[in-house]
Amino acid sequence: MQRALALDASPPLSYALRFFVTAPAYVLLTALVLIDAGPLALASRWQPAILAATHLLALGAIAQTMFGALLQIMPVATGIRVFQGPWRVSLIHLSLNLGTLCLAIGFLTYQPGFFLWASGLLAISFSVFLLSVIWALWRDRKRRTKGAPTILMAIRLAILSLITALLLGLFLSTHLGLGDFVERRWTNLHAAWALFGWIGLLVIGISFQVIPIFQVTERYPDLITRWLAPILFIILLVLSYALIQHQAWQWAVVPISGFALYAWVSLKLLHHRKRPKADTTTVFWRCAFSCLILALPMWLILVSGFLPSLHNQFKVILGALALLGFAWSAINGMLYTILPFLFWFNAQRNAPIVIRALPRVSRYLPDEKARPQFYAHCAALVFLLCAFFWPQVFFYPALLLLILSVLWLYKNIVLAIQTYRSALILIQTTVAERNRAETLAQS
Repeated sequence: MQRALALDASPPLSYALRFFVTAPAYVLLTALVLIDAGPLALASRWQPAILAATHLLALGAIAQTMFGALLQIMPVATGIRVFQGPWRVSLIHLSLNLGTLCLAIGFLTYQPGFFLWASGLLAISFSVFLLSVIWALWRDRKRRTKGAPTILMAIRLAILSLITALLLGLFLSTHLGLGDFVERRWTNLHAAWALFGWIGLLVIGISFQVIPIFQVTERYPDLITRWLAPILFIILLVLSYALIQHQAWQWAVVPISGFALYAWVSLKLLHHRKRPKADTTTVFWRCAFSCLILALPMWLILVSGFLPSLHNQFKVILGALALLGFAWSAINGMLYTILPFLFWFNAQRNAPIVIRALPRVSRYLPDEKARPQFYAHCAALVFLLCAFFWPQVFFYPALLLLILSVLWLYKNIVLAIQTYRSALILIQTTVAERNRAETLAQS
């Protein structure tokens, strides 16, 4: 796997930034929806508030950030340019946000019209995105960088999973919009392809690149990079057949075990990283992988029937571990790596001359500013897990901590944007002074 980045292929800053800045707002909306619903929302995954919160996280926070990450990382890491014009990025961003909000409102109100609007808007967003990515993969297949195939394998399989999850999701939302009954097996199938396929495989593919480069670790073992994603995809196909045949969810222990293995290997790499001091992104990754590993014993407890009174709550716990604990923790941590690098790189790209006073990467989001947000995030996860067992005590504090964490993240993002704007002003001032000096010298 290559460690070098094709920086010249980096798209304009506005392409990915709009997705990164919008995504945390949906975690905030998730917390507000659950606060309004109260502790009873945790009783079942079929509660309207849980369904709305799940899709706010999966589409608004996670898919949104992954769209931005693919727009940014694919050109730089593989040499494949997804977009070469701004209009498609704006269309994808707008339709994704409007569709996500319509879907959440549909679950909260069960007004059929919102489901139909959500189906149309999300179909536009995902179709434009997927067609653009697929075309770019074909068009730039000869331009890809050395080492790209190991990343692209997981990304291609994640895209296939996304297509499957999208078609199932559109099928479900359209039927809800028409007032038709939908069998639960199709809902389970949609969840499997979205969680295991789209989110899981894409995070795996991205981590193969960003962890060795930005965390200064050894590369993932060749056995993992070559075979993990294809094996998990095949397992997902087998699981899908079992779900269609109304087989029990017990078979999901196989892909969960595969993801737990991936998490263990990742934690081992982070433990032996070449930088002895862990930064905020490192501890976010550790939190994400720990939640992924924790999902395995939680699932075993669920299928064993050890605590039958908490059977429904355990399903919600697993969703929380997958979406908030694993996916959002990883995304939150990656933002502390990707955003400073993007701001620093674009400041350097806008400078026609070398300006040594420009901020370094570490000054855009200093670790001492970022670390308290990680503590608030971890406290929210711990309190949320406790809320499943003692909801009256931990439910509202958990969500308030989650809100605090998101607001803190936004505070740090604003700090990085202000630093970037200051860098642009410094560039303009320095260039103007140099031009003035050259004019005086010539006169």
